[in-house]
Amino acid sequence: MPTLQNFRDNFFGVRPNRFLVIGGFPSGVSQIAAEDLRIYVKAADAPGSTIGAINVAWQGRIVKFAGERVYADWAINVYESNAPAKDLRAAFEQWMELLDGRNTHQINYNLATDWAVYYSDIVPNTTSTPLPTQDVTNFSKAIKLKNCFPVDIGPVTLNYDMADSFSEFTVQIAYDYWEPADQLLGPPAPEQT
Repeated sequence: MPTLQNFRDNFFGVRPNRFLVIGGFPSGVSQIAAEDLRIYVKAADAPGSTIGAINVAWQGRIVKFAGERVYADWAINVYESNAPAKDLRAAFEQWMELLDGRNTHQINYNLATDWAVYYSDIVPNTTSTPLPTQDVTNFSKAIKLKNCFPVDIGPVTLNYDMADSFSEFTVQIAYDYWEPADQLLGPPAPEQT
């Protein structure tokens, strides 16, 4: 029977609060620095995907075949900033305005950019100095989302009862697909002994 020490020696979990979101805005949108995304994106998912099933009836039974892969919209939670150079809400609103103008209804279909989510910090090698947490080479997993654009900017809740907190909002981002992004990562994690 495994001992508690066996469990400790063989458990390597991933902390959900160790992540980075890196992305870009298309031209025409206030450019937000990468470090501001790292600071103001409060929460994000490493997105999943679903493969549908095609049901075919055959001799009184249902036989299932793999269908199409579907990617649900990606949600991020963002702190609102009152510094104009760091105002992600204004940047997302400008992006949506360029996609489909409120008053002009001018539409632009080609304003998508790639974004990435880094997570799962590398266990530092004891013989070298650990890298800073905000460095992308300090993560062992990454997902690259291809052709992203915002489809929904959530409301900012204002309430006198909300003390000791900062205002935040959610952005739903559509994208074509995601791929594991090993090429975005730093050196492989050291072998565990």
